[in-house]
Amino acid sequence: MPNLNECAHGITLPAQAVTRAGVAFCPQDDVWSLRDAVASKRFDFRAITGIAPGLIPPLKAVLTWYLQNVSLCHSAAMFQHFKLLFGGANQDGQIINRIEPCHLINHRSNLGESRAWYLASLGGAIKKWHSLGYPGVDDATVKLLNEMRRPGNLKGTAVLTMDPRRGPFTDLELQAVQAGVNKAFVSGQLDREEYLLIWLFLLLGLRPAQVAALKLSDLKAEGKGDARQYLLRVPRVKQRGQLARSEFKTRPLRADVGRLAENHIQSVRKWALEIGLEDAPIFPVMRRPKVDVPTFEWHRTTAQIGSDLTHLLNGLDVISERTGEALNFTPYRFRYTLGTRAAEEGHGELVIAELLDHSDTQNAGIYVKATPAIIERLDKQLALQMAPLAQAFTGILVGGKEDTSPNRIADFRFDPDHPVGGCGNNCFCEFAAPIACYTCLHFRPWLEGPHEAVLDHLIAERKRLMARGDLRIAAVNDRTILAVAEVVKQCQELHSRPVATEGRHG
Repeated sequence: MPNLNECAHGITLPAQAVTRAGVAFCPQDDVWSLRDAVASKRFDFRAITGIAPGLIPPLKAVLTWYLQNVSLCHSAAMFQHFKLLFGGANQDGQIINRIEPCHLINHRSNLGESRAWYLASLGGAIKKWHSLGYPGVDDATVKLLNEMRRPGNLKGTAVLTMDPRRGPFTDLELQAVQAGVNKAFVSGQLDREEYLLIWLFLLLGLRPAQVAALKLSDLKAEGKGDARQYLLRVPRVKQRGQLARSEFKTRPLRADVGRLAENHIQSVRKWALEIGLEDAPIFPVMRRPKVDVPTFEWHRTTAQIGSDLTHLLNGLDVISERTGEALNFTPYRFRYTLGTRAAEEGHGELVIAELLDHSDTQNAGIYVKATPAIIERLDKQLALQMAPLAQAFTGILVGGKEDTSPNRIADFRFDPDHPVGGCGNNCFCEFAAPIACYTCLHFRPWLEGPHEAVLDHLIAERKRLMARGDLRIAAVNDRTILAVAEVVKQCQELHSRPVATEGRHG
């Protein structure tokens, strides 16, 4: 196998270089396994096809410059773009000794329309190669890049189309996720750390890199008792020229999530003291990474946070009312949902950009353009059809005589003689019965209960609010409507079954 560091142009690669994050590596190696604050990347030059051996050293030199001056993730993206360029030439039976205009033209054709924007990123890297004075890029190639129209990345397609697999969650889907997460925590399927991780994405729409960079010292708590307030200092991670944890945005936390975070941090702090770690990550790895980045010891990577989140949520088997299938989870769907809901509530681009920690309003405008309408039509018939898909009802339907629940739930508005059901949880509940009961796993609705009257009441109230123009308020009880509709549907099915009789004579 040829030496990948041999070069006819006399380039001598250093035995050691240091990335912008402070991690040393050897540019002469054929495989670079690198780590920065919250990312881990692998550069395998042996896997590049279609490139002449003599062009590997200048390519390594260019990527070394990137690693010394920009983020690891951006550098790794440039490596992949070059790998794709040379690999495309290899498929055409070519070996590139020098990047010429014809190679760019062929590459543009191979990319197709959906990936045409790759050329914009690659073009910048090729021009940087040329400006650094390393051999391997033809002057005519740079001239063509300056003249060529290079389309940018299409932004916001998943949001604008409300893509059911990659776009924002609908209100019903988001409520189903929250209900599923809470149920899993109560049942012990999720532990405290996992529960907190999911709720940070639900509440704040964070990027995985921001969560990976969080430290124990980032949670601030003030006051006592019910007046205690919680603030989370969130690292900014996509600012040009900035290292991780060099800038922050402070976000308020809901009191219950703040208390959860406080308890979790106390537990992690005890572990950190045992191993002599001063300021540990909020979500540490269980096994220390092979490569330590100064001040980021024991931090998970962005990929680990994203993978952990997706794995936990997929285990909940939350169903989408749009597709009738299990929801597809990605970390960024929570960001898209936060931006979409802010736009629906009338907030402008500046507020949305602040919520999502954007440096400008370019991307925030997508949410304002999208503003998908809330389901305006949710009548009784549609609710009965959608109810099985929504899985909003999680209790158990019982007969009144069979109910052993310690508490009875009745409402004189619907039927003074028949309770709607019983509560299987023998403790104080601060939620308003019976409306809130239908989405509670402790609820035991009675087969004889006035559930259809409850459904009619909720549908009528929704229509009244819609008529007033209160679209957001009108949709607040949509998940409850579907839960009540599921109870009504189950009652109807049981009542329609033939009653078996014994000893009947013909």
